[in-house]
Amino acid sequence: MQASVNAGALLSTVQYNLAHTAEAAQRIQDVAQQTINRALSPSDLSSWQNALGTTSLASVRAAVANTPEASDRIQNISLQTLNRYLNPSDMRFWQSYLGTTSLQTVQATIATTSEASDRIQDVSLLLRDNLGEKIRQSG
Repeated sequence: MQASVNAGALLSTVQYNLAHTAEAAQRIQDVAQQTINRALSPSDLSSWQNALGTTSLASVRAAVANTPEASDRIQNISLQTLNRYLNPSDMRFWQSYLGTTSLQTVQATIATTSEASDRIQDVSLLLRDNLGEKIRQSG
């Protein structure tokens, strides 16, 4: 029993130490760049390294994707692309997706939804109608 407790403690120490290497720090910074589009401050990096000391990099990525900052970034993409705020269910979907990919991919995916296509078509029709009216008025 004592041997398994010692082995577990040793494994925890190894995982913690690995989470605080330069390579782990770079991987966490890469996750931040991909999910919130910025580098982490030293204190934020330290917090995420501590988290990595007890979990996997995939879990850290999912956690970063579920931060308020990531939510704000996704919401901004929705406002720019769909001209609306996401409801809580949609936000959970996109944050979950962000936990497996990059913010750039989320943006591209939102831009190719049928809702985005409909919005582009609506804007195109509006522009066509308004430009046509102005041309008729000036002619």
